[in-house]
Amino acid sequence: MPTQTVRHKNMEFDIRVRGQMIEALRLNSMGFPSTRQVRPIALQAMRQVVGCEDVAIIWADPSVALGFHACDV
Repeated sequence: MPTQTVRHKNMEFDIRVRGQMIEALRLNSMGFPSTRQVRPIALQAMRQVVGCEDVAIIWADPSVALGFHACDV
């Protein structure tokens, strides 16, 4: 699965897209971030990689977010 590294706001992610599934792996270290802090930034990083807004996160923790998109990639 090809990886694209994206920096959004103060976080850096490796984004992997396989079909309609997207995985965002947070790379930078932070002092105990909450899922609530990381999730919206991961979502924007995912949207940046697939190039559209039709992305939804289905599961997330502070280091990994999984989602799906309905974009024409």
